[in-house]
Amino acid sequence: MRILAISGSPRKGNAERLIEEAIKGANESGANRTIDFVPLRTLSFTGCCGWDECYYKGECRINDQMKRTVYPKLLSADGFLFATPNYFNNMSGLMKNFFDRTNPFALKKRLSGKKAAIIVVGGQKDSSLRKCEGTIREFCRIHEIKVVGSARITADRIGDAEKNKKAMKKCKELGKRLAKHI
Repeated sequence: MRILAISGSPRKGNAERLIEEAIKGANESGANRTIDFVPLRTLSFTGCCGWDECYYKGECRINDQMKRTVYPKLLSADGFLFATPNYFNNMSGLMKNFFDRTNPFALKKRLSGKKAAIIVVGGQKDSSLRKCEGTIREFCRIHEIKVVGSARITADRIGDAEKNKKAMKKCKELGKRLAKHI
């Protein structure tokens, strides 16, 4: 079993700490698995170039770390952990660029049947976090990825999430849930 954990945070903050806790939960679930953690902030990749030929051909024309490193992990994963900070009722720009770059897999549903868990964190009201989560759920629906659970966590400053024991436990349980469903 392979899990690909993707953090869309531009810094090592709450989203990254929460996904680390989810990874810990997945590891503790007892199944034999490989978990790859990719903080998008550490990659050298660009946003989608908009040619859209990738949708029909199934091949991206941009030759960067996304194509060389992340694409093989996406295709070989059985499940995904997605974590992002919430910016203006939506995911971070890094996460949006990452999602846009999965266009080569959309037409032929190359991610279909995989499972996902979602973590959204921010200092806004739950209604704002819910909108961000909804956008990620829509991405999963388009790719026919089954969402097995989510966590919306209110945390404003770096370190707030880690101080919230209930939030940490929720993310750990989310990781266990994902591992169970794969």
